[in-house]
Amino acid sequence: MAICAETSAGASSAVAAEIDRRQASVTTHTGSTEIAMQGGVLDLAVPEVIDYVAQHASALKAHRQSLKNRERNRQYRSRLRSALKSIRTAIDGKDLAAARSALKQTISLIDKMTSKGIIHRNAAGRYKSRLTIRLASKSKAA
Repeated sequence: MAICAETSAGASSAVAAEIDRRQASVTTHTGSTEIAMQGGVLDLAVPEVIDYVAQHASALKAHRQSLKNRERNRQYRSRLRSALKSIRTAIDGKDLAAARSALKQTISLIDKMTSKGIIHRNAAGRYKSRLTIRLASKSKAA
């Protein structure tokens, strides 16, 4: 009987150690997220609350990739919104030559964002169409 008691006590301590290891693998605090890895800690600039991250290597890698892609896509969308805002102000201004050159650059940026899958192709067509129509109407009025 004593052997069984020691084995079960040893097994319960091993289970407790495994639970502690898994809980320590994900640490969250205010301001940023830290994901504990074998080589160190990945500190992200995006505040995030992670309730559960799988322990499989492939799932951890997929999670890291999704965080990187999300941040990259956020930067691309921000760049696109800034370009759309600047082209709209250029069109509403009086300098149509500058607006035409800015329209070329903005359409190129819209096409890049579409090819990367950041915006839908129908949304891209809508942006380009509305900007072109807006510039044409200003050109006729001038």
